[in-house]
Amino acid sequence: MKKAKELLNRYKSIIILIMTLLFFIALGYIFRKELEHIFNMLRDQKQIKEFITSFGPLSKIVFIILQIIQVVIFIIPGEITQAAGGYIFGTVRGTILSIIGINIGAVILFLLTKKYKEKLVDKLIPNGIKTKFQKILNCKKINLIVFLIYLLPGIPKDVLTFLCGLSKISLKDFILYSTLGRMPALIMSCYYGQSLALGNKSMIIIGTIIILVVFLIGVIFKETIVKSLEKVN
Repeated sequence: MKKAKELLNRYKSIIILIMTLLFFIALGYIFRKELEHIFNMLRDQKQIKEFITSFGPLSKIVFIILQIIQVVIFIIPGEITQAAGGYIFGTVRGTILSIIGINIGAVILFLLTKKYKEKLVDKLIPNGIKTKFQKILNCKKINLIVFLIYLLPGIPKDVLTFLCGLSKISLKDFILYSTLGRMPALIMSCYYGQSLALGNKSMIIIGTIIILVVFLIGVIFKETIVKSLEKVN
């Protein structure tokens, strides 16, 4: 009995983490049809708008929750929900609401990583990404690195929130510099969403071209970008 208690105390964090993961997996299985509907809905801005606005006065809170989920469940593309914010609320309000939701989600991931450290990260992040970016995040100019990571295309930003949690950066600095880095792409996504809502064809074409160019830059020059970040001391 004494040994069992010692083992429980020793591995309490791991047990809690496993139980939490199992809980969310079970929830995902139970509500799999609803989740499938949400994933399908995310492909259609009109459906997202109908879903969000159906909550009336609570629509802004529901959108913030959607952004939190997008960050925590990082397989959901952030650009889709950000554009949805612009489509539903306009560029300014969409940007503000997105920042609130994204930062709440980022704080959750950051604090979870601070608590469980490698026990959590090793289960969620491929070792290659972890090794590569931990080296970058261990430099003296970490605030600048975090800003650049969230500014430059081609880098898995929500995944790297976990690795920022392993670094020496404070939560306050992480939120400040990651938000500054996110802002240009976030504003662009929301403006693109607003253009879709208004049927502004010229801006839709220009926005689509910019998004495709940025995406291609990220894909083609990803390794070059990462190597450049490694040179920052």
